[in-house]
Amino acid sequence: MRYVFDDFTFDTARYELRHRELARPTAPQVLDLLAYLIEHRHEVVTKENLAAAVWSGRAVSDAAITTRLNVLRSLLGDDGRQQRWIRTFPRKGFRFVGDVHVEGSQPARSHAVASELPSIAVLPFENLSGDPAQDFFGDALADEILTELARLRWLLVIARNSSFTYKGGATDIRAIGADLAVSYVLEGGARRSNGRVRVTCRLVEAKTARQLWSSRYDCTAADGLDVLDEITATVVLQLAPAILEMERARVARLPPESLNIWESCQRGIAQMLRHSAEGCIAARQFFQQALALKPDYSPGLDGLAWSHLMEASAFGRASITDACHRSEQLTLKALASDPRNASARARLALVLHLRGDNQGAVGETEAALVATPNCADAYGVQGAALVFSGRQPEGRAALENFLKLSPRDPARPIRLSQLAAAFYFETDYENALRVTRQAIRDYPAVPMAYRWMAASLGQLGLTAEGARVVEALQRHHGPSLATYVGKPPAYFRPADHEHLMEGLAKAGWRR
Repeated sequence: MRYVFDDFTFDTARYELRHRELARPTAPQVLDLLAYLIEHRHEVVTKENLAAAVWSGRAVSDAAITTRLNVLRSLLGDDGRQQRWIRTFPRKGFRFVGDVHVEGSQPARSHAVASELPSIAVLPFENLSGDPAQDFFGDALADEILTELARLRWLLVIARNSSFTYKGGATDIRAIGADLAVSYVLEGGARRSNGRVRVTCRLVEAKTARQLWSSRYDCTAADGLDVLDEITATVVLQLAPAILEMERARVARLPPESLNIWESCQRGIAQMLRHSAEGCIAARQFFQQALALKPDYSPGLDGLAWSHLMEASAFGRASITDACHRSEQLTLKALASDPRNASARARLALVLHLRGDNQGAVGETEAALVATPNCADAYGVQGAALVFSGRQPEGRAALENFLKLSPRDPARPIRLSQLAAAFYFETDYENALRVTRQAIRDYPAVPMAYRWMAASLGQLGLTAEGARVVEALQRHHGPSLATYVGKPPAYFRPADHEHLMEGLAKAGWRR
């Protein structure tokens, strides 16, 4: 469904708000609020109505609702005084008062793609406290986790009304999986006692009832909502990578010619995880295979752009100028197909960064993070752009977020190297050396960290070891060294590049 009012278009299939054809990214909860107000525009809705619809009925403060309404009003160019779009009726509620034209249903994602995605059911968490009054906590926690998982656009999540019907019954995972036609089931238990909360989670393969992943969380039972938010965020942060890892292991066992669209992209990502130029090249055939099945498949276009950028920027095996040109075209197509693809927007930010537009790169990553607050790709590019703009502390914080959110990311060795660069620019050579040792220990084939290691060793007066690193760089990573040392890359500030060259010279590098 498309709602058109003035110069705005709200597409509920894409879950996208556009103003004069330009996307206006915001938090999903704000769009939930807009959708409810428009759908109920012929009546005044109360704060209780909004809490039930947008917050799934959980206790929420008036201030939280008012904050989201203010964000929505700002997004629409409105405010509490004008009330052009959202009118407040004191002591009664709110109503959307703009003239709305409703257009017919728009196709959502291709069913052929949606049916290929992994799927999960979240069961109510068992009450382990022995106190029936605590039943609500396990239900609320499962509901929060279900809601957050549903925001992952690559994962199909069975609705609460279906998965919660199994509450209190015997848990036959195979039967539940067959009934709900899901790949995975998340189950667990919760105990509240003596001011503490303990939660256990288990991810189970529905077909075999085999446990694939488990974890336990302990925290202080202070404010109920804060506990729910803290545990939910931690569970989803660990669970999502676990599911992706299981999916890639499954896909790796399939014949390449049998792969569907989703599986082709996952096989491409698995090749990127080899952390090599050869892996980047091999990944392309799988991203292209996905695009052969669906030419406008946004993740496939984004993946193809990613492979070109990694091959050029990380390994020096291709022209950065050419890689940026190709990748810009691919990411723009990816965003045209799916404007909510935050990873594609982060890839576009990387193109801007590599071209030297660090300010533009930061702006694109901020837009990506508004749409998807936990987008690791966006944090990674943002960190790089900030580090090379002279804003090292902010850059380090963004890079640390990336490392926490995506512990097995193909870009991890690059981001570790940029973290080392941040320390180096701050003349904290000991920490720069520490991070480069970690990067080289874990990813010896990626050349970027060697440059910062050699420069740090030079600055610390460890010239013999520095000379050995320089010699290894010249012998094994000549193209990469030439790309970054021969002349300043576009995103370097001249003084920072001279600082790097000074350290390399102390380690024995000669121009």
